[in-house]
Amino acid sequence: MHRITESTFSGNLGHGISYTSAQMETHLFRIERSKIVNNGLSPSLNKIYPGAIFLNASNQVFQIFNNYLAKNRNGTLYSTIQNDESAPNQPISQLHANTIESNKGGTVFLEGISGAYLTVKVTDNYFSVNLAMDLDHYVHSICNISNLVAHLRGNFFYNNSGQYVLEYSFPVTYVTGLTFLNNTLFRNHGLGVNYGATILCNGRAEMHGNVIENPRNHYQISTTWQGGSIIVNATLNWWGEGVLTLIAPLIMDSTKDNKLSLKVIFQPFIQLQPQRVLSSKFRSGFVNFFCCPTDITSMAVRQLDYPLKLHGMRCRNSLGGPFKGVGGVGVGEGSIYCSIITINMTANQQLTII
Repeated sequence: MHRITESTFSGNLGHGISYTSAQMETHLFRIERSKIVNNGLSPSLNKIYPGAIFLNASNQVFQIFNNYLAKNRNGTLYSTIQNDESAPNQPISQLHANTIESNKGGTVFLEGISGAYLTVKVTDNYFSVNLAMDLDHYVHSICNISNLVAHLRGNFFYNNSGQYVLEYSFPVTYVTGLTFLNNTLFRNHGLGVNYGATILCNGRAEMHGNVIENPRNHYQISTTWQGGSIIVNATLNWWGEGVLTLIAPLIMDSTKDNKLSLKVIFQPFIQLQPQRVLSSKFRSGFVNFFCCPTDITSMAVRQLDYPLKLHGMRCRNSLGGPFKGVGGVGVGEGSIYCSIITINMTANQQLTII
């Protein structure tokens, strides 16, 4: 392992950090608690060497944790990953808990270029006020991932401008390439020619629990995929709207253009007005509730002589304690954020929430 810890890289004409190797053994490279700021100052070098952090090694595995990356003029992280198929199982590369703000050029570029598909995780990072345009006025994406299995979770993208906030491509149609969970994409601006889009997805994906609200963009999810049929499961996200007919125009897929082969499955949140008592009958199946009851101090679910299951309960009351279930119904404790209660009902059963 090679490690850089609690260091500062600033004012360099090209990269702040460059790590390359042609040797075939696995290279584990960790950067943690460091500042990489104000690099890429030379216009001539910028055309050849992108990225304040440049990684190009065979069987590359990186761990970039808790760093501050800001005001770099030629992109932030650029990594091409070459994988030797005969190599043993490798650790997962991860970009975690970094603050990435006010950079220019492509912010994060991750590409698998040979061998079996590896996995990368991008988790709990803060991306803000990045402009993904280089000195030649070429527009990049804020986060561009290709030919890698990618897990993006808990990231916050705010007020960034680029071709897309996320551009993802994965050629294997029968494998879920992208898992996109609990991310917030808010007030970002797509600079692409296709009316502006937040996410370009060209691969099978699971996308849940995200806030995707970027009113300056024409589409929140778009695709250019024209290969084998692909499904993107984008249920249980917040789109800035709670009405099906208002969400559908925010998605460009095969339902709007028959030349495309990717279809996005989605459903809106059902948002309830704050109230102390809710009692109603529902059709059979799963019933979803958008839960953010900060104005009440207790909540109970009463079971009325039938099986009742709660999944994913993550709300707390205004006193800071978790909500509790009664009548044999268990409710889990979790984060302070709003979330979804999913209740498995059978026909004509009555649910009472107090």
